Amino acid sequence: VTPEQGDYTPDQVGAADKTLSNLTDYQRALHNIGGRPNQNFFINSFFVGGGSQLGNGTFPINQQEKNSYTGNNSIDRWIINNATLTIKRDGVEVFGSDIYGNFTQYLENFRYFAGKTVTLSALITGGTGIGNEAYLDILDGITEHTFKIDETGIISVTATLTDNITKLQAGVVTSSLSGKTLNVAAMKIELGNKQTLGYKDD
Repeated sequence: VTPEQGDYTPDQVGAADKTLSNLTDYQRALHNIGGRPNQNFFINSFFVGGGSQLGNGTFPINQQEKNSYTGNNSIDRWIINNATLTIKRDGVEVFGSDIYGNFTQYLENFRYFAGKTVTLSALITGGTGIGNEAYLDILDGITEHTFKIDETGIISVTATLTDNITKLQAGVVTSSLSGKTLNVAAMKIELGNKQTLGYKDD
């Protein structure tokens, strides 16, 4: 193959990162060049739709067919503590009934993540706990990695997990959400240091 004027240089070929699309947002750049999002290791993590109890196949999967949960019960694969979970059309609402309320999932294959970097992200659509009450949380049994939820939209926290991981629990955890709410539309946990849940636009 003979190079011609205007051809890509070897350095440009394979440079499929944010500079290729002249965008500063990694997720928007990947979308523009057809990048594939990473695997989501959460199960049942899209909360918009009103729940499968409606009988029309909508998310989230909710085999217990309740519209709200207290105690440890929750929608499929998720648990709540010191909180009430209400299923709505635009997501789930977590209402803190005490300090350290949470809405999390345990990942069964947690040993797979030993020593790896993961990113937890969530699409937060509202709530009265934003700014000083709610956090994204990753707990590997040794270290807790948190990120304060101080705005709506897609937010994320990245952590490198310990080699001697004893569990992997992740989701929304509160330090003092009593009497406050948090609205969540989706969550994702993936390998790497960038979230691919989605990108922000106008």
